[in-house]
Amino acid sequence: MAAEFYVSFRDTGWLPRHAEGLSAQIRMLPTFSKTDGSEYWLQGFEDRAANGRWTYDVRIFLQDSNQILLELSSRPPSIQADLLRFLSWLRSRTEVSVTDEDGEPIGW
Repeated sequence: MAAEFYVSFRDTGWLPRHAEGLSAQIRMLPTFSKTDGSEYWLQGFEDRAANGRWTYDVRIFLQDSNQILLELSSRPPSIQADLLRFLSWLRSRTEVSVTDEDGEPIGW
């Protein structure tokens, strides 16, 4: 079962204005593996060749104009590092909040 987290923007126009740069930043993450329109997949480096291994650990959805959905199926160290890198980059450009599926803030 995957966990869902939401990145919300204080400036509701930021995401539409910077979608291309945001997409480029996701594609530059070391664990980036695939994109399909507004959906991006990250796959950790750990145990990639293991039988039954999913083809992604995280899916990032940019479908909403003021919110990013992070769907995590696994959090190996390489994924945790990339998510922190991505969120730090994002916070250096605009004010965001990260919450769980119940709307509770999380410490990322």
